[in-house]
Amino acid sequence: MLQRVFVPLFAASLVAGCAVGPNYVRPDTPPTFLWATTTDELVPPTNATLMYDALIAAKVPAELHVFAKGRHGMGLGMTDPALSVWPTLLQNWLEGLGMIGAKAAARP
Repeated sequence: MLQRVFVPLFAASLVAGCAVGPNYVRPDTPPTFLWATTTDELVPPTNATLMYDALIAAKVPAELHVFAKGRHGMGLGMTDPALSVWPTLLQNWLEGLGMIGAKAAARP
């Protein structure tokens, strides 16, 4: 029986704090967008930087944003003007990679 395997085109981490994350980065890890806040009371931003470093070492396209303030679990961050820009940052990054937008539409 043929088994289907889902492989994501990219990953966007709103909780860039999985301490074991860097241990599982491989060259075939999908391009990854990370964001964190300095004042997250549950997950230190260093977890995001460790993950980013692991992604870059594995030559995986990655982008990291660390915002000055924001509590844990901000989700889309729409209630905080400083954090509410992250979806636009993600969109711009994906467009730059050619995964969405005009470059993606022009691909055969």
